[in-house]
Amino acid sequence: MKYLIFLTFLFISHYTFSQQLVTKKISDHKINSEFTVIKDSPDVKHGYYRHHDKLNSTISEGFYKYGSKDSVWKITRNKTLTSTGSFKNDLATGVWKSYRTMKKGVCLIDSGEYINDQKVNEWACFDQCNLELRYNYSTKKLIYHAKDSTFYSIISGSDTLLVTPDNPPLYPGGKANFRNKIATEIRFPKEFVTTHKFFARKVTLSFWVSETGTIEEVTVIKKCEEPFNNEAIRVFKYFEGDTWIPAAYEGKPVKSKIILPINFYFEYILD
Repeated sequence: MKYLIFLTFLFISHYTFSQQLVTKKISDHKINSEFTVIKDSPDVKHGYYRHHDKLNSTISEGFYKYGSKDSVWKITRNKTLTSTGSFKNDLATGVWKSYRTMKKGVCLIDSGEYINDQKVNEWACFDQCNLELRYNYSTKKLIYHAKDSTFYSIISGSDTLLVTPDNPPLYPGGKANFRNKIATEIRFPKEFVTTHKFFARKVTLSFWVSETGTIEEVTVIKKCEEPFNNEAIRVFKYFEGDTWIPAAYEGKPVKSKIILPINFYFEYILD
């Protein structure tokens, strides 16, 4: 008898709770959202959520729990999966993976674990579908890096040397993430957009990665028009708060110099 009563209670509780959810749709003519909310608290998302464009292509989808992102989420761009992972209480938690579509197919960019929105333990980063590095965010240790025969200017003691270091200076998220962040953040100067149908410019920066991974002495070494020079500096400041993996030489971290070209492309296409 107790068993039957318990099952009945579960059924009634579930039915009562399900009646408390209502579906909402929001549209701004370009982007649409569909989600469920708690009936008595219409601002609190709870249940399935989908964000899509005017062609009904999903941009992001997942679940909310009492107003916070929860469970597995998927993020897409141009109908292609770009990242997937889990949230708990609105914070990235568990294994996350990000992807990029290339000519050879969909390639993994990185994979690793979050706890409360912070990267922890070992992460693997890929460039052009090939493993570039493995880095442990908990111990701050470089585990693996792909062979790199590039020569770098380094400062070892009182000497400035041009060498191939034991490991080069590395962005901990990998080259692909670094390039993606630049591409996302960069803005083409407006005064050139209105006066040219096609335009391409390149600004080259140099900067030093210190022995502790901080960015120092950012300089424009190959200039073009001033708005492009200023934009290149502005974009790079976006990374100044990041801690890089310093170069190592003869088993010790050293200060090293990186040369970074930043390309600007603009093409006006008539409808």
